[in-house]
Amino acid sequence: MALARGGWIQPLVLATAAAALTAAGMLVAYSAGPIVLIVVVAALAVTALALANPLAAVFVAITLIPLEVVSLAVGGDAGISPAEGVFALAGFGWVVRRLMAGLPPYVDSPVTKPLLALLVIAVAGLGVSESAGDTLRIVLMWTAAFFLVQLLVDEATPSTVGWILLLLALTGGVVAVIAAATSGGQEQQLVGMGTEATGRAAASFSNPNLLASFLATALAAAGAVMVGGRPQFRPFAAVAFVAALVGLALTLSRGGLLAAAAAVAVMLLWRPFRRMALIAFAVGGVALLISGAEVLGSSQSVDLVTKRIESVQYAGQVDPRSALWRGTPEIIGDHPLIGVGAGEFSRAAELYGLRDPFSEYQPFEHAHSIPLTVAAELGLLGLAAFLWFATKVGVVLVRACRRTVGWARAYAVGLTAALAAIAVQGLVDYTVRSNVVAMLVLTLVASAVVLSRVSPERPAGP
Repeated sequence: MALARGGWIQPLVLATAAAALTAAGMLVAYSAGPIVLIVVVAALAVTALALANPLAAVFVAITLIPLEVVSLAVGGDAGISPAEGVFALAGFGWVVRRLMAGLPPYVDSPVTKPLLALLVIAVAGLGVSESAGDTLRIVLMWTAAFFLVQLLVDEATPSTVGWILLLLALTGGVVAVIAAATSGGQEQQLVGMGTEATGRAAASFSNPNLLASFLATALAAAGAVMVGGRPQFRPFAAVAFVAALVGLALTLSRGGLLAAAAAVAVMLLWRPFRRMALIAFAVGGVALLISGAEVLGSSQSVDLVTKRIESVQYAGQVDPRSALWRGTPEIIGDHPLIGVGAGEFSRAAELYGLRDPFSEYQPFEHAHSIPLTVAAELGLLGLAAFLWFATKVGVVLVRACRRTVGWARAYAVGLTAALAAIAVQGLVDYTVRSNVVAMLVLTLVASAVVLSRVSPERPAGP
């Protein structure tokens, strides 16, 4: 009966495909080595996961952030890390599922239209970019990030948001441990008035400022889970919180340290966190009195961090970013509509003589400011779309904090603190140039949208 109905066709196709994959795997293993075969199998497995359960792929992407130092070549000098690759697969996997279900790959939300406007302007920038290939790669990743937001807005729940924050907190702890381990033998020193530092930790990231940006968001996530998360996870979040603080200190990133301060300030507005902070300060004060207050004063690390933060007052005199901020408006004025193209700031900086003396006078990669970089690369239209997006995010965060109670309130406060950290650092840096940082930020934004839709009469579970 089964043969008569053609039931043998599907098993035959699957068996043929399995045999072909096995033969191809053996060929790859013998010609390129077993490592390549493992990578290929892992990529196929993650692709299947992204198609079957895109939300699970988002969880996997967050846990892969410690491997950010690994980059797989995708043509020319371009590379893609495991985390950003899985983030992108999750977004595109959702698109495939929507299309197969006969649904459009679009879900309305407060942030959807501003993000779509930014994406359209970036696509238009392909016509003015001097390196269309580089801009196209950025546009493709931005497209994946747009669909990632759509996925989370469409399918995530408050419980999903809780898992995202927990994984971010734990991953931040792991990255902080890596930072401590890899910078243990390096002596950190401040140069001049403290505006430049050596021996800064970068861990899994290529830049200490990128590491600080990630750890600031992880710090906020750990604080939320530590105070309002599931009881069995709170001790792990507390350890991750302390580890993130240590990792931030090792980066000596002024923007990152100010971002972390902003995150903690937002968390302190939340009564449960404020109560725990007061208890921690009281216990720490007693411990200092018992052990001797000179322990804190003699700490070289504390002294370095303090002087590094104090150097902000000299930034206008010796920091090259002050000249960069004065010169970037000229680029914007010459390309006012759609800018010079996404990712093209360094080429424009070279033409306008904007070079960094601390990196052997190489052209600045960005304007060390999110608004200025967006305005230079995407023009005033792009800046308007970005300000539209930022305003909508602020409204969503306020709504999420007001509408939620219980567990969901903790998540909303954590998201607000994490995004406040990104906003503060974004005034003096452009860490969202990293695809992983950008996708993580958009994941947090989409999570805030999810919480803003929670009914106040129905508290979300953990």
